[in-house]
Amino acid sequence: MTVNNFFDATFCINLKRRPDRRAQAESEFLKHDIHVEWVPGVDGRDLTIPHMLSSDGLPVSPGDIGCCLSHAKAAKLAKINDLKNYLVLEDDCV
Repeated sequence: MTVNNFFDATFCINLKRRPDRRAQAESEFLKHDIHVEWVPGVDGRDLTIPHMLSSDGLPVSPGDIGCCLSHAKAAKLAKINDLKNYLVLEDDCV
């Protein structure tokens, strides 16, 4: 069984400003014949957020928030498409 057979869809998150990462990920997916739908990542650099701390007292960066919102976008796509199971990867996967 391959990834394509097991999951209804595979999403990969990529920031627009990182075409190098997308190219590297595309190379990996091609090697393993993995079909992906690209999800434009939410860039934390574009967010205006106040200074935040997590529940354990650690700082939360704009990148953390952007990453979380990017994964939420993938989950929303899965919901809209009524997917039963799906895989979310980031563009630095190997």
